[in-house]
Amino acid sequence: MIEKRKHSRVRPAGAVIVYDASTDHVLGTLGNVSTEGLMVITTEPLKEDRILKLRFLLTDDDVEHEIVGEAETLWCAPANQPGRYWVGLQLVQISEYDREYLQQLTREGA
Repeated sequence: MIEKRKHSRVRPAGAVIVYDASTDHVLGTLGNVSTEGLMVITTEPLKEDRILKLRFLLTDDDVEHEIVGEAETLWCAPANQPGRYWVGLQLVQISEYDREYLQQLTREGA
């Protein structure tokens, strides 16, 4: 299969919980992340074209970095486990500092 992605993605080393920053409700577990988006594994389907306020904590060399921003749900599909869904999100608003951190992380992880 030919890779069509424009941006390198990196999978977290361990379980990374993604939260709805507005409610502190757990949305799911981070599957992968890039400078432009992320995939989250959820237990409930999420509607497309929805803007969510997210936060999640990444750890790199024992240094924690919290990413906070807004993302739009682009797609949702059943995962290969019953009761799980893959959700693709595009980052529409994060700080320049967070975007630079993700750029560094994806360069190192690629």
